[in-house]
Amino acid sequence: NTLSVLQNTYLSSLTKNNQIYYRDCDKQNLYYESIQVKVIETGYYTFRSSGDIDSYGSIYKNKFDPLDPSENLLKTDDDSGSDTQFKLDVHLDVDMIYVLVMTTFDSKETGEFSIGVLGKKKVILERLSTPVNIQLIYSSKLTDNSPTYYRDCQVPQCHYETLQIHVNTTGPEQTSCVIGDQCNFYIKGIGLTLDDILRDQLQLNTALNNQSFSIKLSAGLAIIMFIAGLINSILSFITFQSKDAQQVGCGMYLIASSITSLLTITMFIIKFWFVVLTRINVSTSLSVLRRGCVSIEPILKLFLYLDGWLNACVAVERAVLILKGVNFDKKKSKSIARRTILILPFCIFGTLIHEFVFRRLFEYETAPVTNKTNEDTIKRYVSCITRYSPSVQDYNTAILFFHLVGPFIVNLFSALFIILGGAHQRSITRTNQSFKEHVQEQFREHKQLIISPIVLLILSIPRLIISLLPGCAKTSENLWLYLGAYFISFTPSMLIFLIFVFPSEMYMKAFKQSFNRIRRRAPP
Repeated sequence: NTLSVLQNTYLSSLTKNNQIYYRDCDKQNLYYESIQVKVIETGYYTFRSSGDIDSYGSIYKNKFDPLDPSENLLKTDDDSGSDTQFKLDVHLDVDMIYVLVMTTFDSKETGEFSIGVLGKKKVILERLSTPVNIQLIYSSKLTDNSPTYYRDCQVPQCHYETLQIHVNTTGPEQTSCVIGDQCNFYIKGIGLTLDDILRDQLQLNTALNNQSFSIKLSAGLAIIMFIAGLINSILSFITFQSKDAQQVGCGMYLIASSITSLLTITMFIIKFWFVVLTRINVSTSLSVLRRGCVSIEPILKLFLYLDGWLNACVAVERAVLILKGVNFDKKKSKSIARRTILILPFCIFGTLIHEFVFRRLFEYETAPVTNKTNEDTIKRYVSCITRYSPSVQDYNTAILFFHLVGPFIVNLFSALFIILGGAHQRSITRTNQSFKEHVQEQFREHKQLIISPIVLLILSIPRLIISLLPGCAKTSENLWLYLGAYFISFTPSMLIFLIFVFPSEMYMKAFKQSFNRIRRRAPP
């Protein structure tokens, strides 16, 4: 057996011109040099470093990817040699390419180094001056149809093709599925939020006037929706605050619904501006962002769901009125309504408690970037996320269906009961008409009771779809499809007056009376 002897010595230095990579999440911004290694005989070889820097060596099979330093890794070493130098004893095969990566233990350390290679036969070391990892291969063809230009006077007509190249050098690596960087990332699950929809549209540290047209238009629409919702709630409150409208439970449910509608549309506008303003102003304190992340969305859902269930309570009350007929107890109806209005928010809140538990702020920072004044700048990115386990995600989806589809089913069956029950009662007293004719007559009289829940369901479906879409959806490609669906899902809270008051002669009469009383009280 031939003893291992020094076969080659590699001399070089790490400078600020070398490439930088993340060895792991604790050791970042390390200068490195990659060296291609070839042997002419299979066997064991030893790589020893020397120099004034605290070296760290790694050897890879086939190739080295600085974006994934663990891929193809054979062996690493830090201080097995003398004086904080690495020593790598590794078995290498002939006709195989290896890559030796020379770096340092600490970040941004520079200096000269040498690497000695011991083995049986000659070892070929060659510095890799270009990045090993190929990010993109572009192929094309110049033809007679390609445009031409004058490169210079000697070569007046040259066919050419232009390419636009964008390199992300300042921000963290982001895709439609992942936010963050390679050491601190979050993979989005099911459901799109307003943060996801607007994230790519909002420009950081840029005034609202200088934001894109989409942001300005969506801000205008949000304000219009808030004003419309405010008017709807005021008109509804004027109608149902009178004693005549509150003789039975329906009036109490509807006045509560007018209040929750106002709260819903108010939380909607707060949510919108919170997302916009905190994204364009990155200096917002983390405590404000954290409180907003944990509280705003669950409270918004609480009022939105409460509004839907209060409308369902109105339908149930009307169905009970048909069932009881002259035996309907108004006092008992009002008593049940008071208890329901008091208990219902706590019941809905109980189904949303997981939102407060699993919502959190996701923070990540870019790698330091040296600016023109040779100072390292770090950019901070913050996103509101939910980390659900599979079982909690299933529960969240079930709760979503329950709160959006449940009120619709209650409304629909109550409406059918009112129509069929009313037709049955009339068929007993009016025997000159068939039951079918009574049903048709009742439908014409109460058709808004069936149309209204269907309209409300259709308007709520976009929110259901958005909540079930994968988080990887590229919202920037169809911004208004997603943003429009999000806005439409809040329109039911703006339609209480149109759905319940406008079609009802009794409620319209109560509204006019209340409105006239307010006008008489107003000073001239």
